[in-house]
Amino acid sequence: MGPLAAGGGLLLAQSAHRPAQPVAIAVASHDANLARAAESALKEAASLDGRRFLFTDAGARLTIAAPAPGTIDLGFESNFPLSATGRALVARTLERDAARRASNAAPLTVHQVASPSAAPPRRDPAAVARLLLMAMLWLTLTGSLGMLLQTVVRERATRSLESLLAATAPWQIMAGKLAGVGGISLLVLAAWIGSSEVLALFVPKAGLAPAIIAELTRPGLLLRAAVIYCLAYAFYGSVTVAMGALARDSASAQNLPARCSFC
Repeated sequence: MGPLAAGGGLLLAQSAHRPAQPVAIAVASHDANLARAAESALKEAASLDGRRFLFTDAGARLTIAAPAPGTIDLGFESNFPLSATGRALVARTLERDAARRASNAAPLTVHQVASPSAAPPRRDPAAVARLLLMAMLWLTLTGSLGMLLQTVVRERATRSLESLLAATAPWQIMAGKLAGVGGISLLVLAAWIGSSEVLALFVPKAGLAPAIIAELTRPGLLLRAAVIYCLAYAFYGSVTVAMGALARDSASAQNLPARCSFC
């Protein structure tokens, strides 16, 4: 389920970053200069609303008229795809341009100057990859230990563990249980890590995501994680089997750690 959830989240993120489809609109005005200024203002307002406008003769219509000197009427159709804030921005932009033309003032040019503040720190793909791999190992380990505890407690409750002890040595029973549940946990880890290779086919080639996936598939990091997981599973798995053998049922197995810590 983990790789499927990660893939679904990636697809949702890609759809969220997909550019919006253009919406056809029409600008009607007897003044060509006024129509061009309105189209420029509509493009700016549409970008703030997360939209894209395609200026054609069909579609939602904006009618611009100048019934009297110093007055501009904007007639938006009821289905015009622009918010109230965007319409107010169009009106203020046309008002500014008209005032500039009336005063014969030269266009004002504004330059953006970089601030002296320090640039935000960049995320290290290797650190993010190690964090994700640690989360995979921890989730898999805790799930495997719970499964291991339930198998031992179930055999203890049904008294089948005594029958096994009569036929085999205790270390053989422990080794068999560790190997069986450990194989399942390794299969889960292989699915997690293998899904990163599949996700690499769908993510863009530039950005943080492909760098993280490349780090997750680095052989050195995977070998180190495998050694750490095997050692942790062997230690905590042995303790879990011992705790399960002391308990008589699931309820006593859950209360056994608290009793041990109290003692």
